Amino acid sequence: MSSGQALRGGLLTVLLILAVIVAILWVFLPFAIFGTKEILRDILAELRRMNVALSAPPPKSGAQKISEYIAPDPDAGTTSQIRTEPKM
Repeated sequence: MSSGQALRGGLLTVLLILAVIVAILWVFLPFAIFGTKEILRDILAELRRMNVALSAPPPKSGAQKISEYIAPDPDAGTTSQIRTEPKM
């Protein structure tokens, strides 16, 4: 066996391994994309709530944190309502 044939055989082996890895990733890629859709929707909803909270007029009673104006949603673990008065 010449060195050219050995090099060609090694190159084919590497290409075959690479092709198998790409094929496996190609099969699982749609599951990864669709799995992140719900997470991205949650992030988008949270950003919209933050934009509403940040566009609200500044507090009049000396509240220091925006968290005093945002009521947590106990079901989703996110914010859902904007308060007009700070928590006392």
